[in-house]
Amino acid sequence: MSEWKRLLVGRFTVLLALLGFNILVLPLLDEGMAGDFIGRAFYSLLFIECADLLRRTGRYFRTGLVLSALALGFGWLVPFWPGPWFYLLQFLFAGTLLFFHAIRLMDAVRKDHLGNEQSIVGALCAYLLLGLAWTMAYSMVCSADPGAFSVRIFDDADGGGVERSRHASFSQLIYFSITTITTLGYGDIVPRSPLAKSLAMCEVLTGVAFLTVVLSVLVGMLGRRDRHGHHHPVARSSEPAREQSSAPGQV
Repeated sequence: MSEWKRLLVGRFTVLLALLGFNILVLPLLDEGMAGDFIGRAFYSLLFIECADLLRRTGRYFRTGLVLSALALGFGWLVPFWPGPWFYLLQFLFAGTLLFFHAIRLMDAVRKDHLGNEQSIVGALCAYLLLGLAWTMAYSMVCSADPGAFSVRIFDDADGGGVERSRHASFSQLIYFSITTITTLGYGDIVPRSPLAKSLAMCEVLTGVAFLTVVLSVLVGMLGRRDRHGHHHPVARSSEPAREQSSAPGQV
């Protein structure tokens, strides 16, 4: 089986497709009722896929199932029974599920997929899961303090370049989270409250640690494969050989 075919039929393909859709496509939709319904539907599919992956790994399935059920329940309860506490709990359980699954996914990559293509796909999924998890954390802050983030808008219609600001929406928080975890930070969305600034700094540290530690380990694993695709563990350093004493009369 070719490498591209192994990537397409791998265990993380559905998860990567859902993550890509939630990050790249959903922010393009209208933020009205139809866009909100489509967004909740695809996030529900993402939560279900997370629980299914935990079921296939055979560990911590009950914890993942409970978190998925809570995230799904409060996610679909908010449109019919809106309230500040329900918004807060919705983002709390969704963020906890995404953080939890990102950690479990990296553990599965480390144990079950050493040095193959699915290791890279699994690491990428974990990276995107962390970005969405931080989005949920920012949304929790905004549900309690709508002015925690502000979006800069430059109006050049009158030639004066007047700067205005407004509160950040959920799709804009996704954009802010992805640019923050990759340490880009364009500056068009700015954290205002102390808690929002602290979370942004924590996400930067998370992104740097992920790229420097996790990906370097995966690259090292791939580098230990032979031309047939087999993984070879690094041999332990042997003890230095003892010097043999030369017998008298020998050179």
